[in-house]
Amino acid sequence: MIVNLTPHLIRIARGNDILELPSAGLARVTSTEIKVGEHDGIPLVRTKFSEVVGLPAPTPGTIFVVSAIVAAHANRDDVVSPDTGGTALRKDGQVWAVFNLKVGG
Repeated sequence: MIVNLTPHLIRIARGNDILELPSAGLARVTSTEIKVGEHDGIPLVRTKFSEVVGLPAPTPGTIFVVSAIVAAHANRDDVVSPDTGGTALRKDGQVWAVFNLKVGG
């Protein structure tokens, strides 16, 4: 089973088929913006990431599709993100479907 925990429809190209995964919830990483300086009156901030929320416990036979930032912080092999790099199918410049899912960050 593949569970989509992003706010977007995920399409995965498998041969001649397209697997569509509607959102089934949202996993995210909590964050805080920390001001580290200023340039020409514009604040410069750094994002400090902390805990992953909205990610279920591992379930045998299930992988969870999340954003790349969540996958990087989850540090679990059952947590993946869409591979939106050069192999992705694009329409009007936007990712329409992916061929691969990336494990980790």
